[in-house]
Amino acid sequence: CSVTVSLMVLEGLLCPSAICPDGVENFKWDRSLPFAHWYYPVTAAIAYWVVILGVKKIMSYQKTGFELKPLLAIHNLLLSVGSLYILINTIESLYNQYQEYRLEGLICHLDVYQGSTWFWSYVFYLTKYYELIDTLFLVLRKKPLTKLHTIHHTVVLLMFWTYMDFGLPNQWIQSINNLAVHVFMYYYFSYMALPRWMQKFLPSVWWRRYLTQMQIIQFFADFILTFINLAIFDSCYDRFIETLASDVYILTAVIFCNAVGIMFIFMFTNFYIQTYLRGGKGGKKGGKEGGEKKKEKATKAAANEGEKTAAKKGTGRSSAAAASTPVQSSNGTTDSAGTRTRRRAARKDN
Repeated sequence: CSVTVSLMVLEGLLCPSAICPDGVENFKWDRSLPFAHWYYPVTAAIAYWVVILGVKKIMSYQKTGFELKPLLAIHNLLLSVGSLYILINTIESLYNQYQEYRLEGLICHLDVYQGSTWFWSYVFYLTKYYELIDTLFLVLRKKPLTKLHTIHHTVVLLMFWTYMDFGLPNQWIQSINNLAVHVFMYYYFSYMALPRWMQKFLPSVWWRRYLTQMQIIQFFADFILTFINLAIFDSCYDRFIETLASDVYILTAVIFCNAVGIMFIFMFTNFYIQTYLRGGKGGKKGGKEGGEKKKEKATKAAANEGEKTAAKKGTGRSSAAAASTPVQSSNGTTDSAGTRTRRRAARKDN
């Protein structure tokens, strides 16, 4: 009972009367909603780069970055749990609507812009603004930024707004795939930010290297499922072609979203190859080969350093020995080099 009440309170916070005057089931997307107009994602993307570049410049004067591990763990845990919560509610909503529309209806004729599925897609879209903080944590900790990270965080914000605004009925496919990946991905980041003694009480993250594989599969699944739907259901295909032919805005949006998907496939695949198959930290084969090469270099460097040190010591010892080694004089007595020098000086004086 307490769990039900808590979920009702949370749903009330996510869907206040200003957004859902008639409840989640009657939610309707329009540009009067918070962050629903096009200038919100565009402004956020521009502000993202201004803030990140500005903070990065400030941090360049710092020798070390901030740890921020407790905040990092909380931030990523919120995203992991939040993604799971939205995922469960999206699946539940789709199941309920499947009873009425069946599969073809969910893919082709789901009431555009309205209903509980659209509400949870809207909440999912809002999380993209919060995810921008990921990059801020990296900059404050003086961690390297990759093109994949910054481009991904910038573009997905615009892409998922596009999904919502031009009313693609099966946009929930992309939402579910992305949410499922984020449940694991952000749990991993949260786990790694925890101290070791806390990690011992949690499930291990042996599946870390499969995260990138999951993301690559996600992008392929987005394409395959979308085009299979168009091929299977004639009503989908007819509606799709008719819409593209009559609306330049939607045609542009479709081209943009598919171009982004193709770009991400190449970028994530390249990241996986560089990280796991070519001597990266995560790959078994690559990691071992990379580790062996590093050990071999370190061994050679240590050997060279040892030879130089030994040579210096040997030179010093031979010089000292030459200065202090006793020799036998003509009169049979044993003299050192210092004694011989003093005797020569005395002879000259005489």
